[in-house]
Amino acid sequence: MPGFVKTALKFDLLTPHIASASMVIKDYTAILIFEDGRIGSGTFVNTCGMDGISTAWHVGQHLLKFPEFGLCVADYPHGLWISSELVEHVIIGAVPKDSVPENGPDLSFLIIRDAGLLAKLRTEKSFYPLDSAPRPPFHPLLNPRIWGVAGSPYESLKRLQENYHGGPLTKLTNFVGTGCFPFQTIQEGDFDYLKLTMPSGEYGFPDDYDGMSGGGIWLMPMEIDPSGDPRTIGHRPPVLAGIEFSQSGWKNGERILTGHGLDSILGPLRETLKRRP
Repeated sequence: MPGFVKTALKFDLLTPHIASASMVIKDYTAILIFEDGRIGSGTFVNTCGMDGISTAWHVGQHLLKFPEFGLCVADYPHGLWISSELVEHVIIGAVPKDSVPENGPDLSFLIIRDAGLLAKLRTEKSFYPLDSAPRPPFHPLLNPRIWGVAGSPYESLKRLQENYHGGPLTKLTNFVGTGCFPFQTIQEGDFDYLKLTMPSGEYGFPDDYDGMSGGGIWLMPMEIDPSGDPRTIGHRPPVLAGIEFSQSGWKNGERILTGHGLDSILGPLRETLKRRP
């Protein structure tokens, strides 16, 4: 995606490190499947002594409409359907009535309190340690920032078999779109907002980001020796920097994804959870 990457170093030097960081992000990504066929995304997170899924408020609200929901947690055929009663939907910021949904706030956390379910999830996924995660450092040679947007676009859904061990077999993509995307940050009250200009329908990016609501927006900090020797390039742990909740219309091969930023995650999300019993 040469049109979206400008760095002081040749991008091909960073490509293998970005690919490695993307695999780490996929390990934290939650893909939710609902009984009406819709899809939502999220991030497995540990914070304030709680394990759960950070996601968009409208995704959490949709989950509560059904007695159970599915989680796609592995890259082999499996079925993990969970009673909605096993998660507690904690609203961090709800879209006000008669407001434009794209304006937010739109942020929730799904607490998983069932020990058996958590044990099962930990065999396949990791929970992002939000409380101990550092803010990302940057070296001048590694600017601009490298972003990763994670989730499962609905357009990736493919029905492989109608009857696989008694039920349909469906494939979803655990997608991480990476690049040095133009971005804007906005602060409104207790929440901050992050807007990324993303490719749409080109360079392997989805045409439509429906299904990725609630997915994580990540920063991929790279490291390099102070000498600037390219042979010392590596990636540090990816940093969860936002939660996506809406997309703009398509224009000139791009869409703008809007989400809550790092201040919303470290501020309102954690402060709300600290008040939980």
